[in-house]
Amino acid sequence: MAKQHKSYAGLRYARKEIASLVPPTMKFVEPFAGHAWVSREVCDTKAKVCILGDIQREPLEWVKKMHRIKNAKLIQQDWRETIKECRDPNSICLIDPPWDKCYEAWKGNCDDFREEILKRVREIPNVIITLNPSTENIAVSYTHLSLPTNQTV
Repeated sequence: MAKQHKSYAGLRYARKEIASLVPPTMKFVEPFAGHAWVSREVCDTKAKVCILGDIQREPLEWVKKMHRIKNAKLIQQDWRETIKECRDPNSICLIDPPWDKCYEAWKGNCDDFREEILKRVREIPNVIITLNPSTENIAVSYTHLSLPTNQTV
């Protein structure tokens, strides 16, 4: 059973546990970077290149100032563009979207893109996807990584 944490988004309190699932890789990609808490744990130790995308400028500026990740490329763009980087078989992609929260300030990320995300992750060779336990009608019971099929965080 997945562990539940009492914070939304950013994975601040689950970052070390999720980072432990990531093996050394050429490229780590986070299309919904936000404050990039998992990337902070992964980028300078396990990945040669990190690509962190977010539609909003503010969280990326915060990441640049607060995390100071040396090998990160911060890109302000829609997740649909950033996720293209995940197709590389030498990459690992962390998908942590706002499954059931929508804020008007996100300007353009308020559409219901759950089905589109689930369709696209099936095309990604190595993916870790987070799910909010309260989200209805969402079920992903796999990762493509070499993990036991029942391992969840």
